[in-house]
Amino acid sequence: VNLHNKTALVLGGGGSARAVVAGCSALGCGRILVAGRHPQRLKQFLADVQCLADHLEGVPWSGLSAVLPSVQLVVNTTPVGMSPAIEACPLNPGQLECLGPHTWVYDIIYTPRPTTLLRQARARGCATIDGLVMLVGQGAAALRLWSGRHDVDEAAMLMAANAALAPPESPICASV
Repeated sequence: VNLHNKTALVLGGGGSARAVVAGCSALGCGRILVAGRHPQRLKQFLADVQCLADHLEGVPWSGLSAVLPSVQLVVNTTPVGMSPAIEACPLNPGQLECLGPHTWVYDIIYTPRPTTLLRQARARGCATIDGLVMLVGQGAAALRLWSGRHDVDEAAMLMAANAALAPPESPICASV
């Protein structure tokens, strides 16, 4: 995904959101919006990360419908959609309606696969990415750091992770 001069929307304001803001800035996003449910926490988050990005703006959760049509990337960094509430979605139906086929939706949650957010985004024609890519990237970075090896095969790691998280095949029962 080419993010140069594009607009990204980060849902949430925790540690993962900080990393996503830094990553979006490093990839050249022209505008980074951060949405939070709690105005005071959002204000503090923006103050904490302002050094990471030049074009950073806060958006109240109630204002998401107004900005969603203009963003090219939405990244969910909230826990909404994780176990045990796997049917939950961080965006309500009206907000989901604002997503267009030009929008990439990235949910850092890697299980369940896909999350409700990603299922809904796909139904709207959006391209989607789940959190397994991030998990594998973190694992590869750790291997490089700890082992000193730079030939870590992330593609093979992703294939293995996908296989490990795939639904089990039906057991074959044989009568004796």
